[in-house]
Amino acid sequence: MKNQKTTLPEEGQMILARVSAEEEASIRPELEKITFVDKGKINEEELRVLAGEDYESIQELIGAKKNFCIYLENESGNIIPISSYDFYLYGIGSDDAVLGTRANGDEILCGTAYNNTIPSTGGGGP
Repeated sequence: MKNQKTTLPEEGQMILARVSAEEEASIRPELEKITFVDKGKINEEELRVLAGEDYESIQELIGAKKNFCIYLENESGNIIPISSYDFYLYGIGSDDAVLGTRANGDEILCGTAYNNTIPSTGGGGP
């Protein structure tokens, strides 16, 4: 059987299904431990656990074939940093993904960590 290629939107939907408990149980029960979304609500502790893993481990867990970035936005489209025990992250995944820019013009890269304080992102984040 020939190895099937997925498009970026298809892979994004696949990743979303794998981190959502209600979808995951029916798709691949063995990966349920990586879920951090259940009935539309984020389990912050599960998200922290995932944020503490290295990129390659997460990529294998979620079955991603392409570079990825899992990030959160509020209703206004602003990026919400992910709290991980002693630091904050703008997304979990490849630092090749640019999520936005700060007020000073600096790019916000996926997976960038900040200790204790969250830098202002101007209009593109918190």
